[in-house]
Amino acid sequence: MQSISSKVLLDGKSVDFMTANLKRQGGNTATAFNFILPKDDASFRKYWNKEVLFYVNESDAYPMFRGRVSDVILVGERQVEFQCVDALGYLTGHYKAGHKFDPEDIRSKDLINVWQGDNFDNIYKVTEKLRNWAEDHGRDIIQLAIAWVLANKSVTTVIVGARKPNQVYHNIKALDWKLTKNDLNEIEEILDGFILPQDRW
Repeated sequence: MQSISSKVLLDGKSVDFMTANLKRQGGNTATAFNFILPKDDASFRKYWNKEVLFYVNESDAYPMFRGRVSDVILVGERQVEFQCVDALGYLTGHYKAGHKFDPEDIRSKDLINVWQGDNFDNIYKVTEKLRNWAEDHGRDIIQLAIAWVLANKSVTTVIVGARKPNQVYHNIKALDWKLTKNDLNEIEEILDGFILPQDRW
């Protein structure tokens, strides 16, 4: 029998985690993923909002979980727990400005300061403008997100999550959308210098 060796990538680098727990939710509730590392880096808080990928088997082509660090907690004197959440909600349009999350939903704590208050409202406004721009071009915001990343010449691969087969087929359609220089300029005008709060840290 082939042994299974899981893998966690934190900010693009493989880490030797001690334990990990994936809590998959149903409906529109975010999936939570926690893992514990030895406390060998005093500046571990620098990983807030960094990307996390979890592969059940390190040879898998696609991750079981893709999200960002929402909180970092000391466990005793020698361990650090990383709490992560997926990005469910913004691009799908499930949540509007002012939405209140269920207390059991990890986003209700809003430890990365994007799911509540003014930051949520600002992100929602920019997202809606981008959604309208994409629809004016006969696409949707999901395909725009994929096409925009691929428009970066430094990017060779885009990892996209999907829960249903029809979402996979839909996402693939973004591959034939080549954003022009004029398109990218219009997108920058919509963003108008907007950045997530974590990018100011």
